[in-house]
Amino acid sequence: MRQKKNPVMEIVPAIGTIPPKSKVSVSIQLCPQANTPYTFTIMCKIQKDTVDTNNNLFVSSNNSAVLPLCEVVGGGAFPMLCIADAKCDDIGKSVIWKLFNLEGLNKELRSNVSNISLPHSDNVENLAKGEMEDERIPSFTMDFGGGCISSTPRKVYIEISNSGTLPVEWRLLHRHELHSYASRETWHDGNDVLNVSNMVVNDGSGTSIYLTENERHERQLIDQRVFAMKPRYGKLEPKSTATIEFTYNHINVGKGEVPVLLRIENGRQIRLHLIGKTTNIGEKYLHYHSQKHV
Repeated sequence: MRQKKNPVMEIVPAIGTIPPKSKVSVSIQLCPQANTPYTFTIMCKIQKDTVDTNNNLFVSSNNSAVLPLCEVVGGGAFPMLCIADAKCDDIGKSVIWKLFNLEGLNKELRSNVSNISLPHSDNVENLAKGEMEDERIPSFTMDFGGGCISSTPRKVYIEISNSGTLPVEWRLLHRHELHSYASRETWHDGNDVLNVSNMVVNDGSGTSIYLTENERHERQLIDQRVFAMKPRYGKLEPKSTATIEFTYNHINVGKGEVPVLLRIENGRQIRLHLIGKTTNIGEKYLHYHSQKHV
C-alpha cells in the first residue's frame, strides 16, 4: 500500500513487505476537518516479483496489481448547543425571545462551524481585546430592557440543550478571563470580587493589562454585580439540558453593557452583549425591542 498525503486520513504503515504465511497489522486514523461524512476506498498495490532460479533470488518487476482492500466510513462532528426554552417572571416569553435574539442565536448555533478561528496571541492585551472585538466572531445582543433604580432585579432563565452527538463543555467568559482560560490558570467563577480601582490591573499571572475607560467601566459593572450569570460553565451529555440564570440588577442609573464570550470547547465561540437600562424613580423612557426597523 502506498499512501498519498491526506490531512484527513492516515495509514500506518502505508508500505511494507509481508513474508510468506504471515500477516501484518495496519492502523487507519481518521481526522475529520468538517462536520460532514467521509468515505474512503483503501487500495492495495501488490508488487509482482520474479524469481532468479540461477541465483535463488527475488527480482523486482515493474508489473503490479492494484486491488481494493476495504472501505473506510466515518464522519466529523462538532459539539453542538441550542436554546431549548427561555422565560422571565415579568416579561412574556415571545418578548424575551426577541429581546435576547434567541432565534438568531439558535440559527448560528446550528450552522456549520467556520474554519476561521482566532489565533491565540502571546500578548495578553491582544488576546483579551481581540476575541471581544474581532468582527469574525458572531455577535448577539441580549437586552434586559429597563427599570427604575433599586427595583426588583430582572431575571431571565435560558435552557440550553446538547443537540449533538458529542459531550459539550461550555463556558461564559468575561474579557479579563480570556487569558487565564487560554493558559488554563485559575479564572473567576463569578463569586469573587475584582479590584478595578486602578487603570492598570493584574491578570493573575503577573502580567499587567492597561484598560481603556470603557473597559474599566465594564469591569466595575462586573464587580458591582450589575450583570450576573449562573452557572457560568458546565458539561452536557447528548440530549441533556441545563438552565442558565441571567440577572440584571438596577444599581446604577444609566445604560450598562458587558460583553461575554460563549465558548464551546472544540467548537464555536459567540460574543454576547448584555445590556440593560436603569432610570430614576418616576422617569419615563421609550424602549425599542430591536435596533433594526423595517
